[in-house]
Amino acid sequence: MYDLVDAFDEEDEEIQGGYNAAPVPVPSWRPDDTKRTVEPPFADFMQSRGIRMRFELMGKEDGPPLLFIPGATSDLRKEMTMSHMRPLARTFRILTCDLRNQGETTPTTLDKYVPINTYVEDLIELLDHTFGCNTPVYVVGWSFGAVVALNMARLHADRVKRLVIVQGGYFKPKPNETASLSASSSPQDLGQASQDNLFGSDWSWVKDICAYDTLSVGERCKRMLRHADIRRKDQGHFKRMTPSFKWLQLAYFRSENVTVMQRAEELGKGVLSQLTAMFAEGTQSVEEIQTPTLIVHARHDGMISLSRAQELEEKMSNAQLLVVEDHGHVGVFQEAYKAITHFCANSHLQVAGLDLLAPLVLSSPAKDTVEPYYTSYEADLQALATPKTVTLSKCDLISLHKELIEEYSDPDFQAELFRLFHECSDSRRLAVGRQGLCWGIQMDVIQKYGFAATSAGWLESLSAAAEYADDFQVAANQGLIHSLLNPPQTHPRTSVRTQYPSSLKVWQEETEKPYKIGDYLIDSIGKAHHQ
Repeated sequence: MYDLVDAFDEEDEEIQGGYNAAPVPVPSWRPDDTKRTVEPPFADFMQSRGIRMRFELMGKEDGPPLLFIPGATSDLRKEMTMSHMRPLARTFRILTCDLRNQGETTPTTLDKYVPINTYVEDLIELLDHTFGCNTPVYVVGWSFGAVVALNMARLHADRVKRLVIVQGGYFKPKPNETASLSASSSPQDLGQASQDNLFGSDWSWVKDICAYDTLSVGERCKRMLRHADIRRKDQGHFKRMTPSFKWLQLAYFRSENVTVMQRAEELGKGVLSQLTAMFAEGTQSVEEIQTPTLIVHARHDGMISLSRAQELEEKMSNAQLLVVEDHGHVGVFQEAYKAITHFCANSHLQVAGLDLLAPLVLSSPAKDTVEPYYTSYEADLQALATPKTVTLSKCDLISLHKELIEEYSDPDFQAELFRLFHECSDSRRLAVGRQGLCWGIQMDVIQKYGFAATSAGWLESLSAAAEYADDFQVAANQGLIHSLLNPPQTHPRTSVRTQYPSSLKVWQEETEKPYKIGDYLIDSIGKAHHQ
């Protein structure tokens, strides 16, 4: 299993999921390029914002506009930075930039504290000059960019259509520390006591990520790769890593060396300036954000812990958390881009999270298992551009459920599902295999009730069913369906498995419990909660 998807060899991209395949037109989302008053690579905002901003437009020219807010060490000259956006570029028209105190955006502001709101207003200015004033866009924020994105959604809710937080989370505001960072105070002037109060145990990785001028490029990359994934502290995992740690370190070195050797001291101070604002101001008043929000987080992130993402979901009233397995702080986009695309188009994930994760790291999967997955995804992009008009009565929904239950109860289907769960040791292969097994049944049934025979149609049918989520009979049917699709056995990733029950009746009796896929608990309307 890859800890980091290869972001450096173009020829590998087709092998690892094919996200460079020909895109599908989505004409109803086309941005109006006539409103653009600046052109890449630079936007001169010296009079309005005091900066000359390096920015880039990439992806489909007729795709829906999306603002990608980068992390603290990002730089548009780095291959690793660009790799985060490539999976989404096949669908969206992406606007991204080097933030203030980052990359080729000048001048730097290192002698005083820069509040989060300054970064937000810089981006609003950029949006106004690219997609037009008051134009709402999809917003994806990664790491430090996730904190900026949350503040943008709170302060400029009318500009954010959907919000996606990747490797971000909840940071408790520290008003005392913020007050001490006056306009004339530089983050570099923080004493040891202030650093301890501000960063706490996170100072171990913050110190290393800012050490451009005190560590060699190779040593800094080595330390950051260890911080990025908590599993790398285990020597057993460290030795089993594929690709190897040395390979990852070399790849990271190649990306970082493009910029690090040019102005190392400024780079380190710029990163510290951004992270100081993140830990001091935190994610203020996230409870006020009503924008539909998807939180995507890797389970093994050793820098911004999963617990921060969990706390963020708890505090937000309109957010969903999708946990990505087998990754740390880096590499999530290459696996979760389909879930992000579905969420932006639908405002929710009404199917199990794992079913929306791209099977990028499967080793030689059978073509007939994966092909329907990609076919349905391509159809989604076209179908999701069309307004949803199908509704379900409670009577129709119960009838639809009964048809699915009848098909899923068929002995041949159950035998094949049983075999699939027994043989699959990898959660992604299991998710894709089960999707292929259920695909024909689901499409045949939902067509009878007016839904398109695509993943978009399936999502639409689940969305229509959400209206009756509190109905006892509907909930009972959903529970039975969940039971029929999940054999009662140990998690498929583990090596020890329980003995199979002797009959389907025993199987069903033993599985009348919350619906689970791996480490996800799925509620009655399909919302995924980590366990």
